Amino acid sequence: MAKWVLLNLNSGMVDGKEVVAKAHLSEIHSPHIVIRGGIFSQLLSFPETPYTMYGLGWFIQPYRGYRLLHHGGNIDGFSAMVSFMPDEKHGLVILTNLDGNLMVDSLMFEIYDRLLGMEPVDWNNRFKLKWEQIKSAIDQSSTKEAEILKKTGTKPGHPLADYAGRYESDGYGKLEIGVQGQQLQFSYGDLSSSLQHWHYDVFEATQDPLKGFKLTFLSNLRGDIDRVSGSFESSVPEIVFTMKAPESMSDPSFLKQFEGGYELMGLDVTVALRNDNVLMITVPGQPSYELDPYRGTEFNLKDFSGYSVRFMKEKEKVTEAIFIQPGAVLSAKKK
Repeated sequence: MAKWVLLNLNSGMVDGKEVVAKAHLSEIHSPHIVIRGGIFSQLLSFPETPYTMYGLGWFIQPYRGYRLLHHGGNIDGFSAMVSFMPDEKHGLVILTNLDGNLMVDSLMFEIYDRLLGMEPVDWNNRFKLKWEQIKSAIDQSSTKEAEILKKTGTKPGHPLADYAGRYESDGYGKLEIGVQGQQLQFSYGDLSSSLQHWHYDVFEATQDPLKGFKLTFLSNLRGDIDRVSGSFESSVPEIVFTMKAPESMSDPSFLKQFEGGYELMGLDVTVALRNDNVLMITVPGQPSYELDPYRGTEFNLKDFSGYSVRFMKEKEKVTEAIFIQPGAVLSAKKK
């Protein structure tokens, strides 16, 4: 990382070889927009740093009369700060083992003050006070959110068990919703939290670092919970995760009970297993259809929206198949 800083300080040269053209690097280091408002702008607003601009990947600030470029980074468990003063040829790489901490900022300014021979500034206490002010404002905002946005007197539209399951998104992977006592439990990767009811079918995480994060559960036309959405990225619409059938519904021992013949309006319908874990249904005069597990003992016809088969049981034995399709519900007795 120090070599990378040296590349930025040496006009794109590394060991005498041009890696990035000087003209291109100059464009990267030049201001393109002014950053106004928001928490980030407040954190970096001091008399020594009157305004903040952004180049192509670098924050650019005047610092006590000098030009300063920097960019930090945070992820679970780590914080970093990389910065340099191109005119004075000073550069810093600060790595810490705590995410979301402002020590990297206060230490950066402290070191530059010493390198430049400037009158010292108590950056540590400055950032501490600034963060306490912002945190207080956030806490007050959370209280106001509940007062203004929360609908009182509502309750969940379903029993808690109906929300539980495995949900998936093509871009964001899997999340799990479980039930523990009288509360829902949310887990996503290494993150987890209890969920408390916010209003209607919206639930809120109660534990850090997810505290305040909200999930909205969505129903299909049948009234079944089949999706959940959350604001995983503030700059894009809420990410929607689709509920997947329990893995137990693909177990051969579970599927085998549905095999056999069924009589549907005088037609002999056959349900059979393919490859031990896929249920197929065949109606005379039509191709065979694959049945996708849905929930309970109901399966959707793959690639056919609104079409499904629900198997009915009496005394633990399958006795009937209900064919559900737009505008009709048909019964087929098992032979």
